[in-house]
Amino acid sequence: MSNQSSDVEYETTSPILMPIVEEIRPEESQEVAHTSSESNYDEPESDKNDKSAAVKKRKHKKSKSDSLSLTPPSKLLIRCEKKIAKYKQNRMVDKAIEELVRCTALSRIVYGEGHWKLAKAYVQLADAYFHFKNYVLQAVYHCENARNAMLSAVQMTESQLEKANILDVLMRIYLTLGRAFMAQKKYCDSEQALAKADKISQQRSQMSCVSSKESTNWQIKIATLLGRLNANEKKFAISSSYLETAIDLTIKHRGNDSIGLIPIYQDLGHVEQAKGKHANHDRAIEMFLQAHSIASAK
Repeated sequence: MSNQSSDVEYETTSPILMPIVEEIRPEESQEVAHTSSESNYDEPESDKNDKSAAVKKRKHKKSKSDSLSLTPPSKLLIRCEKKIAKYKQNRMVDKAIEELVRCTALSRIVYGEGHWKLAKAYVQLADAYFHFKNYVLQAVYHCENARNAMLSAVQMTESQLEKANILDVLMRIYLTLGRAFMAQKKYCDSEQALAKADKISQQRSQMSCVSSKESTNWQIKIATLLGRLNANEKKFAISSSYLETAIDLTIKHRGNDSIGLIPIYQDLGHVEQAKGKHANHDRAIEMFLQAHSIASAK
C-alpha cells in the first residue's frame, strides 16, 4: 500500500502536469514593448486629420446647441416668423410648413394656451396646409385648434389695433374653414363659416385702424367664395350676384385690367354655362373673353 501511495504522489508533482511558463529574456521584453509602442502611436496622417475634424465638428455642434438652448423663446419665435416669410416668398413650401409647426410650439410657450397669437399661429398653419398642399383634414384640424384657443380665454384689450388683430384671426379661421368644408362638399357647414367670416369682416371694416383697401380685399375674397359655394349648390342667381359684386369691387379699387378679375370672370362664365336651358351663352362667352384679354395684356 505504501508503495502505491508514493507512486501517485510522485505523478501529481510531475513537471508534465505543471503549468507551462515561458521565460522571457530581457531582449525579447524590449522588442515587445517597442512593438506595442509602434502599434499605439504610429497612425497614418489622414486618420489623425479625420479624428481632429470629427472632434471639431462635435465641439461646433455642442456650442451651437448650447447657444440655441440659451436663446429666449421670444427671440426664437421672431427668427421663426422671418424664416416663414422668406420660405413663402421663395415657394419653399415644406420648409415653410416646418417653421409654421415650430411657430405654434413657440407661440404656446411665449403667449400661453388661451392667447389670440397662438390661434393666429394655428390658422396660419391651417391655411398653408390647404393653400400649398391641399390637405383639407389638416386645415380643418388646425382651424379647430385655433378656434379652441380663442374660446378658452376672454381676449381682453383696450387697444383698437389689437382688437382689429383679434377680429382678423377670427375672420381667417372661419374663412379657411369655409374653403375646407367646401372642398369636402359640406356646403351647409361652409355657408355657415363664410357667413361668420363676412359678418366679422364687416364689423372689422368699421374700425378706424383698418384701411379701406384692406377691407375691400377681404370683401372681394369672401364674395368670390360665396359665389363659388352657391354655384356648387346650383343656386345660380345668388352665385351670379356675389360674383358680380366681387367684379364691381375689384374694378372700383384695382382697375378694370386687374389680374384679380381673371378667376372671377371665369367663375361667372362657368355659372352662366351651368344654367342649362336658361343659360346665356353670349354672356358666358363675354366673361371668358374678358378674362382672356386681361391675361393677354399681362
